[in-house]
Amino acid sequence: MFMTDSETKLVIGGASVGLGWLLAQGTVVAKERLRRLALKKALFEELGLVDERVRGVLLHYSQQIKIAAIGGIHPESMVAIETPIYKAYFAEAYLALTPAQRSSYIATHAQIAQINEGFEQVRKFLRDLKAQETGNSTTLAKGAAWMDLLKAEYLNAARAQSHLQFHLKNPNNPDLGDPYGPIAQSFGKRDHQAADSIGELIAQAEGKTLAELRVHMADRHI
Repeated sequence: MFMTDSETKLVIGGASVGLGWLLAQGTVVAKERLRRLALKKALFEELGLVDERVRGVLLHYSQQIKIAAIGGIHPESMVAIETPIYKAYFAEAYLALTPAQRSSYIATHAQIAQINEGFEQVRKFLRDLKAQETGNSTTLAKGAAWMDLLKAEYLNAARAQSHLQFHLKNPNNPDLGDPYGPIAQSFGKRDHQAADSIGELIAQAEGKTLAELRVHMADRHI
């Protein structure tokens, strides 16, 4: 049985509509994939910028530790490290990332959140200190607490830097591996090196005056 001209036109028209719909769907999928890849690239580039900020944080706490080592408290904190790409688009880029990349981004940005929480702890300490009238014994106790806070925040920043640099050096597969594996051990080694660096900073401050150390603070680049 042959189709009439009208039926043929209807079939051709329906097929054209269907093909057009399929092509449109393919275009949407392709656009979504390209967008996820673009966001994946943006996430990685943002990580490099965050690494620069963390370097500045370490320098900041280094100088603060030196001042605290000779009995000073420099009333200065830092602005929070912002990660707008991660916060706004990580979920959208998720499908373009490998499991190792996803885990690394989540762990690294958790470390950044800790650094930002540390900034708030520093500001709170300084606010409380300013609000209190202290005698010598209380001042000594506050000085010890201040040094402990600075050491803890320096170590937090050092650990975040380890995560950042590992991901930046291994962008395609930032897999930390087993919790007791070689990569985890290398992180532990860097933690010990950071702790040793604190001792070196304190030693470097010996014989310096607050005025000298504050000049170095003013010269630093963050």
